[in-house]
Amino acid sequence: MGKSCQSLDCCGIMAGFTQTTPLNVLIKEAVMRILALNGSPTMKRGMTNILLDFFLKGAEDQGALVEKVFLQKKKIAPCLGCYSCWVKTKGVCVHKDDAPDLLRKMRKADYLILATPVYLDGMTAQMKAFMDRSIPLFKPQFEIKNGHCRHQRRYEKMPEVVLLSVAGFQEMDNFQGLVKHVELICRNWQTRFVGGLLRPTSYLLSMEELFPKTVGIIKGAAQRAGQDLVRKGSFDKEDLDAVAMNQFSAEQLVRQTNKYWERCIEAGRWPL
Repeated sequence: MGKSCQSLDCCGIMAGFTQTTPLNVLIKEAVMRILALNGSPTMKRGMTNILLDFFLKGAEDQGALVEKVFLQKKKIAPCLGCYSCWVKTKGVCVHKDDAPDLLRKMRKADYLILATPVYLDGMTAQMKAFMDRSIPLFKPQFEIKNGHCRHQRRYEKMPEVVLLSVAGFQEMDNFQGLVKHVELICRNWQTRFVGGLLRPTSYLLSMEELFPKTVGIIKGAAQRAGQDLVRKGSFDKEDLDAVAMNQFSAEQLVRQTNKYWERCIEAGRWPL
């Protein structure tokens, strides 16, 4: 996991298939699958979605099969903590909503992209609700993994995880809590955290007409990161730094941001 199959040879005619397996089935199984969950409530209007689309374009250019889901459009009830999925129905949640289907998609994916803006130093409520509903993927029994007590996984396959996030503030330390949270989730899930694609001063992404060079650099770096995920399962630091590049001084950011919000207040709507 973590590397793309550029040819059928690299799959070794994968286990479970025979020499008589149809070629189209082999090719379908060899394609890297990426499930991207967009947890922004603003969906297509949000800066999270702009950055995510840049990234996914790069992955698709390398032949990955990509599916993007807006969690805001899904019905995902909060976990009740009833443990029915552990002691009664063995992996089946009592809620009859969209979460089980998303969990099935997640289990088939090679990579899971968690895309969320920073809300109060963490992920959005939409994203957190889904993460809590991942409990059916595990069993109640404990085991020790890497010196820590963990719940046993119900299924062998879990996707590796990428965090993609934006924040309105300029400083990179605004992502610290979210990054640490996702790292710990991956430790609990017993899967690899690939890394984070992080963009501060997020509204710059919507200003391509004003700052074409800067947004172009960010766009190119995000697309290369998507390509690298498929090709080698990691990111180049230079691209991550380019995605996070600074355009304004803190004073400029405060002045321009406050002017914008004053106009929104005067108009009584957002966005302008």
